[in-house]
Amino acid sequence: MGVDKGLYESLDAGETWGRQNRGFPNVPITRINLSHDREELLVATVGRGLFVVDADEVGGIKSPDRVRIEDLVAVPADTPPLLPNYPHPFTGTTTVHYTTPQPGVVRLDVYDVLGRRVETVADQFFSRGAHRVRWDGGGLSRVVYLVRMVVDGQHVGVQKTVRR
Repeated sequence: MGVDKGLYESLDAGETWGRQNRGFPNVPITRINLSHDREELLVATVGRGLFVVDADEVGGIKSPDRVRIEDLVAVPADTPPLLPNYPHPFTGTTTVHYTTPQPGVVRLDVYDVLGRRVETVADQFFSRGAHRVRWDGGGLSRVVYLVRMVVDGQHVGVQKTVRR
């Protein structure tokens, strides 16, 4: 299981959990996938790239190979366009993480719960792959906001975030 403090594992059907960060940075894990051939575990982190672990090593992770996200050829089709921001909830600034399956103009707008646009975080061309942008929401009210992603004029996703 990936959480905001790293990778945890249970060997007794979830009754107890132990930290398994050997070789991993102490950063939030955003996604864990088993590869198509079931030989590797792919662990995505916030801002530190993607780690690849032999499936046989799970239960005793030794030293995972690190793959930079920028080195990946393609973003998997099932990857959501907007990933949870970090930190979340946030008090001042936060980092919005998102993926683009193809190059295009990405616009990230922040809306309040009444549907009013309060800020545009990004509005520019980005290449294919994983990206992040810092957003300073420190001057906003402490409520729930929605980050909406539009690529080349097409709505592709919305992510909820909380300003604490």
